[in-house]
Amino acid sequence: KEPTLEYMSWGVWALAISDSQSDKNYHQASTVHMGTWYAGDLLDVSDWPIDRTATLAGIAMFDIFARIEENGITNSYQWTEGSAASGLVEFAANGTYDISIMVNGLGKDNCAQVYCGSGFNESMNKAALGNITWTSSNNPAGQSYFSSHHSNVIGDGANKISTQQKMWGELYGTSSHIESGASLQFSRENNSEMIMMSGTAILSE
Repeated sequence: KEPTLEYMSWGVWALAISDSQSDKNYHQASTVHMGTWYAGDLLDVSDWPIDRTATLAGIAMFDIFARIEENGITNSYQWTEGSAASGLVEFAANGTYDISIMVNGLGKDNCAQVYCGSGFNESMNKAALGNITWTSSNNPAGQSYFSSHHSNVIGDGANKISTQQKMWGELYGTSSHIESGASLQFSRENNSEMIMMSGTAILSE
């Protein structure tokens, strides 16, 4: 469900252009299937929350690419998927804060095509991605923007599985009403298969 927003706005955009160097060798067109933007009234240092937790709810939208081995053949798929999202912003007594954003139920339930249920769990077994949580910790008091980059590697050689998560975003609103927009990236891969996604979460108390 799209959240009710008082202090920020968001939207989607698409782009298709011809290469300005079309008369050159190796030219190519450029396209963006689904871009997103968000902007608003940033949470101001003069009205900064302390010693409270903001519970957020909203939506997330992703462009997803997967390289999947099926019956000995590696196929590539790309699709767009939406999901419910939730978040917590925990402000300490000194104003520093941690933020976590969880995207819920990624997989077949949110996309009609059969390959949209494709994904990989932490062992790279084929399964819907399910819930994914991004976190950013120890952000300074008065700083309305946040970011994080987490990576994890399991195994080595042919059994190596790499997972990466990136998040950057901003807090909007007032000390009594928090809203947030965040750009989210996630990837998981081994030597032969992978899934990667890039999207946006829009959240409000």
